[in-house]
Amino acid sequence: MISFEFHSKNHIYLRFTFYTIAILMMTNLSAVVDAVFHPDIPYFHEEHLIIGAFTGILTFLLIVTFHVYTRRLERAFDKISKLENILSICSNCKKIRIGERSSTSMDAWQNIDMFFAEMTTVQFSHGICPECAQKLYREIDSGVE
Repeated sequence: MISFEFHSKNHIYLRFTFYTIAILMMTNLSAVVDAVFHPDIPYFHEEHLIIGAFTGILTFLLIVTFHVYTRRLERAFDKISKLENILSICSNCKKIRIGERSSTSMDAWQNIDMFFAEMTTVQFSHGICPECAQKLYREIDSGVE
């Protein structure tokens, strides 16, 4: 399974440094191009400053958008990997064991409906199927369908 762990401090600093360098490069791009191909235009020309600021802001917004969607994707992968694991489920009460906690610990077990409510957007409504209704409530008229 692919692991997406991007939360170490070194990685955060590296990512921030990369983003800063990308923004600075994009901000100075038009000035550098004009400095190379048109040496008669001054580096700090008013148009360079305006275009550079606009390009820098646009690059910043694109990087922020990219980062937001990347984080959403990482969270989705984390959620999917949790749901893809084999679930340990009690044969009697159908509670699910959470994580690697001890199977004898009371807080290691969670109701199945609560487990899926926390992990997904699924909400359970409870009912009883006709077969179970007939087994459990024989004395009541079998009008349940």
